[in-house]
Amino acid sequence: MFRGSGQHGFTLVEVLIALALFALLMAAMGTAVHGALDSHAENTDLASATQGARVALQRICHDIRTAASVDPYAGTGTLRLVPPEDVDAIQIDYVHDANEQQLLYCVTDGAGQTDHVLLGGDDGIDVTAFVVDHEIADDGEETYIRSTTFALTFEVDGESLTVTASAAPRRNQTY
Repeated sequence: MFRGSGQHGFTLVEVLIALALFALLMAAMGTAVHGALDSHAENTDLASATQGARVALQRICHDIRTAASVDPYAGTGTLRLVPPEDVDAIQIDYVHDANEQQLLYCVTDGAGQTDHVLLGGDDGIDVTAFVVDHEIADDGEETYIRSTTFALTFEVDGESLTVTASAAPRRNQTY
């Protein structure tokens, strides 16, 4: 802008324009940082839930591989196992509780049944489905379960994910 001789500095209009540009840049940066922090929190929750589901599926796979027998007719949303003889339990069930949106680990022994929440409940994870599928084979001499596949669907912060695993029971099982 036009200044008289010997005057240095910015005019009021220049300062106001610079201030407005600075405010716009700060608002844009604030929005970007806020979005990044929200995204980080959601991804952390989702990663934690996915890890919890993987651990649950790994436990189920282990129990299937070491079970004395697997019940292929336990019903929808249930996986029933008879543990090996060296375990005190009589029966182990993995059950989807649709009302509470949880995956339960139920152990039946001589004293009764004890239920433990494996996934869901107060941890912000809603288990929406637990699907169990057994591949039953017959080699002419015996009928056996070749493999058990199960899918666990859960929801965290409105995001739905499905994790799937498969395990083969010990071959010496007959039904």
